Amino acid sequence: MFPLDLIEAIKSEYSPYKEIEPKYQKIIASMLWLWTNPSYRHENGSDSLAFPKKLVRDFWGSDKTMYRILGINYFAVSIGSNFSKEASAFTPFPYMLRALVKCLENKKEESFSVCLPKTSIRSLTGVNDDKKRTKSKWTGIDVINPAPLNINSLEIFASQTKDPIHLIASLKLLKLSRNKACFGKVPIQYEQKTTGRIIEMFSGLQSNPREVTRAAFAGCWDYDISNCHFAIISSW
Repeated sequence: MFPLDLIEAIKSEYSPYKEIEPKYQKIIASMLWLWTNPSYRHENGSDSLAFPKKLVRDFWGSDKTMYRILGINYFAVSIGSNFSKEASAFTPFPYMLRALVKCLENKKEESFSVCLPKTSIRSLTGVNDDKKRTKSKWTGIDVINPAPLNINSLEIFASQTKDPIHLIASLKLLKLSRNKACFGKVPIQYEQKTTGRIIEMFSGLQSNPREVTRAAFAGCWDYDISNCHFAIISSW
């Protein structure tokens, strides 16, 4: 999920980007947008993205296609290795970061590449006690897709924070909240992993720094449940 005006921002900063196929423009914009998500930051460089091979294949289909399109443009790439157990690092070039900042600072109402998915929980498979795939217990269960944000609180936080990571995270949420489908709210979709855990996709509300989340949901109750499994078992 990324704002469509990010494509136009990249075009304005790097003209060769205009010449590649639209589907590759979207992939490159998606990769750049992930820079706003701390979950994808490389452990050896705060300015780099860590892309596991599965994510690269999901984007490009193969490494060969990726390198053919990227060449020496858009990102500086440092290949990881199985020996060092490091993921490959993708560092956006300065013109890419300028495009991202331009996109984040654009306050107009915006369309997104993915918005308000039909199914809140994407995966329909789980695992049973024997670690074999089975139908998810969440099948047929629906939850509210858009999460309302406290826009005023988040704007104040963004204008006052001195932390660059907090600033990018808060600007990203503000950008997401300006979507045309549900203005003032952030669309959410969940995915069930093979462990059975439900993980949020795309928007990255779960991965934001706590300070940013607190500003985004100012006025709401914040519950942090510790060791709740024992209380649930006791109740049962």
